[in-house]
Amino acid sequence: MSSVAFVQGAEAFKKGEWISSVFLFRKALTYSENYNAETLYMLITAEMYAGEYKSAFNDCEQFIQNFYDSPYISYILYHKGRALFYLGEYEKAIAFFREGQSLPQ
Repeated sequence: MSSVAFVQGAEAFKKGEWISSVFLFRKALTYSENYNAETLYMLITAEMYAGEYKSAFNDCEQFIQNFYDSPYISYILYHKGRALFYLGEYEKAIAFFREGQSLPQ
């Protein structure tokens, strides 16, 4: 059942169905085997596309806390900066864009 939610979330993401994708990735993350950097990254990306910037920001915080060594971290810092920008926190956004740029590629 756990992989079903992830696969359905990925299918919705592929179709551009952002709200469905967010719902399904959230459901997938409730299963311990899906609580990983990849699933959380997909959720954050879907939230950004859906315009759910506050949720994306909060999930970026969770990602940074739990998966900072992930190869996705520069993308997460970028998403966090974008979320802050869309939330009107321009100075904070710049700080995260800079932090993302300073990471080794």
